[in-house]
Amino acid sequence: MNISIQNLKFKDKMNSADIKQLCKDVEEHAGLHLESKRDYIKLAELISQALNEPMSYSTLMRLWGYRISFSHPSAYTLSVLARYCGYDSFTAYCNELHNRGCESAFKLSPLSVLSNSLKVGTLLRLTWQPNRECYLRYLGDMQYSVLYVENAKLPQGSVLTCPMLAQGEPFYADKVTHNGSLLGSYVAGRDSGIHFEFVQSNTLPKRLAKV
Repeated sequence: MNISIQNLKFKDKMNSADIKQLCKDVEEHAGLHLESKRDYIKLAELISQALNEPMSYSTLMRLWGYRISFSHPSAYTLSVLARYCGYDSFTAYCNELHNRGCESAFKLSPLSVLSNSLKVGTLLRLTWQPNRECYLRYLGDMQYSVLYVENAKLPQGSVLTCPMLAQGEPFYADKVTHNGSLLGSYVAGRDSGIHFEFVQSNTLPKRLAKV
């Protein structure tokens, strides 16, 4: 069907930084800071009332990372959120976002690093609350292999794409694949952000010494 083909193409073009910024703009437009299930229910009601279109609070919880999900946000959901912010479509929102430039989620702070600036083989340790830990190896082309995970649902042995990392910000991973299957997207440190550090192979914990 044409809808399926369009959705597939749309997913290939989705940018996690644009989606992250859209979520921030939706919160600002609604005057809400989403911290609980009740907040997501309220936001879904505001969106439905404003556009006279259905919006599920559980869909919003997955998109914001309040609930773990490896599924892609649908074109419909992103279109609704963009229109709630006053744009004709998600594409129109992205075009305006990129034209503004300075508001892009890719704007670097002193505590940010672009993945394509790293050398292949670079090792990183990510930590976030509550008591989560992950070791990554950079593969090139903004891709990382997941060497080890503790207390998180990101599959060990998976490969993911991430264009940048920022201290104290959520970690957004796209195109997470595991054993040849595409799982979708993953968000770590949604509430308090992540801390990352570069590590050397000779300083890896014993449990990772042979990876």
